[in-house]
Amino acid sequence: MLTFILAIITAILIGVAASLQKAGLNKLGRVRFRGFNKKSIKGLAKQLLKARLWIFGLLISIIPGLLYMWLLSVEDVSVINPLISLSLVVILFNGYFFLKERLNIKQLIGAVGLIIGAVLMGLAA
Repeated sequence: MLTFILAIITAILIGVAASLQKAGLNKLGRVRFRGFNKKSIKGLAKQLLKARLWIFGLLISIIPGLLYMWLLSVEDVSVINPLISLSLVVILFNGYFFLKERLNIKQLIGAVGLIIGAVLMGLAA
């Protein structure tokens, strides 16, 4: 039961971190990146370091990363990953309510399917 709860918390933290990073990028505007060369990567880093929300989201993402590694060490990946996939629902929710992104019926149906599937997989463990 502890792994189930921690997996849900991990999914929520992943979703929150991704949403914060997106909010930071939205405030920053269009990010310029012209390929994988030293000058372009340095320019990208300078842009991202100006986005405090993006940095905060990046720092928060360390916590679920560590939790995920621990969860995989104590439970089967077939149990943990469906629960972690609930982070997509958190991102969808945050995108709609906080980032004011559009939501269509296919996304809603997919979110319901993810929730049902994750709960069934979690209960089957």
